[in-house]
Amino acid sequence: MVPYYLQQRQPDLLGVSVFGPNEIYTRLKGFKARLLEQYPHGNFPKFYFVKVDVQACFDTIEQSTLLNILKHLISEDNYLIQKYGQITPVSGKIKRIYARKAYPDGKWRSCTFILC
Repeated sequence: MVPYYLQQRQPDLLGVSVFGPNEIYTRLKGFKARLLEQYPHGNFPKFYFVKVDVQACFDTIEQSTLLNILKHLISEDNYLIQKYGQITPVSGKIKRIYARKAYPDGKWRSCTFILC
């Protein structure tokens, strides 16, 4: 959750990092739109895409190096992770969305309940 907060607050800090398949689609869609503007006739250059599964890579990263990187990325001493559910009617059915957000300690938003 903290990386999401950092990405929203300082987008350049994490570069082109994505945190899930939905973000990959969004990034590729924006990339395609920029390409169509730049090459309106469709004469695109060759592209190469690489998919890397980094799930197990943390076993091989030197822990002191990883901690040093995290010290530079994480700007606060404490964070509060807020979990909540959102329920909305969609096409006569109930749609449930569960979300989590991170806030620096002391700057979190209180829960708000809205009934329609």
